[in-house]
Amino acid sequence: MTTSSIPLFVAMAVLTTAAQPYEGGAVRSKSGVDVEKLLKRRGVRYVVLAFQDTSAKSRSQNDEWSALQRDYRAQGLHIVSITGLHPSFDRDEFRYITCEHPGWDADQFSCDEIGFVSAGLGVKERPTAFLWTWPGRLLVQQGDPRTVRAAIQSDLGRRPDVDKSTRFAGVQMPTYDYSNPREKARQQSLANLAKVTEPGSEPLIAYAKKWLGTPYQMYGDSEHGIDDYNLVYDLYKKVYGIEVGRTRRDQVGTNPEVPVDLADVQATLRPGDLIGWVVHAGKIPRRVGVYLGNGMYLRVYQVRGVTVDPLPNYTWETYWLVGRRPLAHAPNYERAPMPAPAASNDEEDEW
Repeated sequence: MTTSSIPLFVAMAVLTTAAQPYEGGAVRSKSGVDVEKLLKRRGVRYVVLAFQDTSAKSRSQNDEWSALQRDYRAQGLHIVSITGLHPSFDRDEFRYITCEHPGWDADQFSCDEIGFVSAGLGVKERPTAFLWTWPGRLLVQQGDPRTVRAAIQSDLGRRPDVDKSTRFAGVQMPTYDYSNPREKARQQSLANLAKVTEPGSEPLIAYAKKWLGTPYQMYGDSEHGIDDYNLVYDLYKKVYGIEVGRTRRDQVGTNPEVPVDLADVQATLRPGDLIGWVVHAGKIPRRVGVYLGNGMYLRVYQVRGVTVDPLPNYTWETYWLVGRRPLAHAPNYERAPMPAPAASNDEEDEW
């Protein structure tokens, strides 16, 4: 197979447009996105991948995307809005995957459910956009509606007409970085683990090392693939001999609460605390992990598998971080070595 015959990508999240939005602004869909294939369609000259979310910044671009779509549809513009999971999606409760709706009628929707598309194209933050033109030139990388509009205007000025009867060959299409993201994440996680030195973190470090690099798998509970709540359940069972619940709801909802100060994580969290990211509406836990110490925590990332990352690394405005202390139920909790409490200033503590 030649490089020219390799498609840009077929999205692993396999989702596109379903006609109607669902309650809460979700959209369900069932097919992937292949930029090369879209460019081969009759009448399509430009393909935009617009990575969006529910943030105010992303929503503020919707009118610009709609205007761009309206102004250049006759010139062959095709816009694909790529979103993530809808904030109300709960793997413990919903049978079907639901995704965020961008809030405007793009030509096509796609849900980057496991983050493969974003990771492959190097997307760090949303919103951002990519623009390709026939027969496969990348005109805009990590841009916005205005840069996309300017690039289309410039390209139309240089090439007012395009003959798509010629063979689609000899073009080096941009492709994913197919290197193993889990191996890169494992090496970084080992470096992060080396920074964990708080008392009581030793058994957690040993446990984490055994799981680093294990791939993510929805509902998985083995070394072949694991989900976050199963990893959390297994850790507390094997390291501390206690049960914390088999679902995210139980793990977050039934254990003693501990305040989380993101400005000073080490002052409020102790090694062995459970942490979760909770949707504002309904307090639905979307992710769970375990705090290891020194600002690091163990988690399952959908693209990179089991990793050790610094806190906080979820900055979506629709979630907030909560802390729980399952070890308060353990018989030897008070005897376990814990970090000394941070010194406080009475004047600063007053409201």
